[in-house]
Amino acid sequence: MCSSDLFSQNDLRGFYKGQDVMKKVCPRLVWFSLPVESNYLVMSEFVKSIVEHQFSHSNFFIIAHPWNSSFWNNKLILETIARHDLSYYNIDLSAFDTSLRNCDSLCLLCNLPKGSLDPMCAKAKSPRAISNFDDFSDNYPIGFCENMLTLAADAIRSSKGTSRDTPMLSPFISHS
Repeated sequence: MCSSDLFSQNDLRGFYKGQDVMKKVCPRLVWFSLPVESNYLVMSEFVKSIVEHQFSHSNFFIIAHPWNSSFWNNKLILETIARHDLSYYNIDLSAFDTSLRNCDSLCLLCNLPKGSLDPMCAKAKSPRAISNFDDFSDNYPIGFCENMLTLAADAIRSSKGTSRDTPMLSPFISHS
């Protein structure tokens, strides 16, 4: 069974399991990648629950999905965004993996401090034709992941008043 099947209007097990885990673990940061082929009505409810839960605990979230997806125009998502001071980031994944140069860019919606992910927003050198609308959920380039981890951790430390003079190294960087 596909994981997106667990987030359908016919089967809400994934929805409820995700909410239960979030309540039990109360993570400092939630990263959620929506599958491209998902039910946007159910996913918008789940994203709203992530946003509300994380705000109520003064914690953070990053929601990832293709930039040009109609998901971002969902009424519930637009209402949730309007209620909170959230940031959007348009990420060109081809800056991290050249094989992704004809893919749609990635949208990150988050409540990290403004500008926290600006270094990830590499400007495309020229307009490009989008030939792929790939499902990147859980399959991101390693360079993207390393940079996201470092920037998100620094933003969280900074907002909690525990920042250091220099960013901490990603645990993925080899120390040979």
